[in-house]
Amino acid sequence: MFIAHSNREEAAKLLAEQVKEKFNPKELIVSDVGVSCGASIGPGLCAVFYKGAPASAGLEKEKAIMDEICANIKSK
Repeated sequence: MFIAHSNREEAAKLLAEQVKEKFNPKELIVSDVGVSCGASIGPGLCAVFYKGAPASAGLEKEKAIMDEICANIKSK
């Protein structure tokens, strides 16, 4: 799994902790977004990328997972 962030290192670290607890990935890479695309994104991006099971209908499963992770981050 890969976590990308644009000037949000602390948020990315919290997200990485949640991902490790929830999914225990074989490998987790955290990296900042460089100027090649970060300049158009601006600060605030914090995203997880993975290649796994096909997306669920309406992304319901994925939304539920992200809602849970975000709720856990907000509570810290």
